Amino acid sequence: MTQVKIKISQDETLLATFHKEIQTQHHQWYPTIFKPFDQPRFEQAITQQLQEPSHHFFIAWLAEQPCGFVHLQEVCLPQNVMMHERKWLEIAAIAVDPRYQGMHIGKQLLAFAENVALEKGFDNLSLNFWSANQVKSFYEQAGFVSTRQGASKHLR
Repeated sequence: MTQVKIKISQDETLLATFHKEIQTQHHQWYPTIFKPFDQPRFEQAITQQLQEPSHHFFIAWLAEQPCGFVHLQEVCLPQNVMMHERKWLEIAAIAVDPRYQGMHIGKQLLAFAENVALEKGFDNLSLNFWSANQVKSFYEQAGFVSTRQGASKHLR
């Protein structure tokens, strides 16, 4: 397995660039939900998220080249009449540059996210993905278990 170095990042331009493929694919799958990729707006949104202590961005590096990233978000939902307070670390986004896919970089990013969750005292690491995304088996192989499902009906 090719080992990568995973480092915290505050480079909104590089982080936004990694979002390009994700956003473009989501826009192709669900154009009524996702907007086309807009680099300046993504940079602006990431700049705002970088100011929030609940957001953490990391870049995977291979031979001084950025090859993947993960965006982690600390989530806390207060208790209510139905549920107890819940806290977890969410993988808000994860991607590997297509040129580096198949080199187990995604697995290393997931393992890294798991370690961050444990270091921060979280008992749960979660993520969401759209049904058109063929990553379910990848996440299952990494130990993720489906805990919630949703459905929608297009009316127009």
